[in-house]
Amino acid sequence: MLGSDIFSYFGLGCRNVSKLFVPSAYDFSMMLKSLDKYSGVINHQRYASNYDFSKAIYIVNREKFTDAGFILLKENQGLSSPVAVLYFEYYNSF
Repeated sequence: MLGSDIFSYFGLGCRNVSKLFVPSAYDFSMMLKSLDKYSGVINHQRYASNYDFSKAIYIVNREKFTDAGFILLKENQGLSSPVAVLYFEYYNSF
C-alpha cells in the first residue's frame, strides 16, 4: 500500500506520499525491499531525470542520503520532497 501511495501519483503534488515519520534508529532495509517491485518507475523519463538531478545535487553538496537505485531517501524537515526523493524525519515518542 505505501509503495502504491508513493509511486502512483509522483509529480502530482499533494496526491502522493512525499514524507515519512519513522521511529528513531528505524532500519529502512525492509521498507526498501518491499518497494523494490516499483523499481521500474526509473524507466519513466521524467522520473529518471528528477532522480538523476536530485542525486547529483546531493553528491555535489556532500549531503547525506540513501540511494535505492530508483528512489532517494533524505532526512529533511520539509513536507514536500522533489520527485524521486522521499523525505523522512525521525521521532522519539508520540
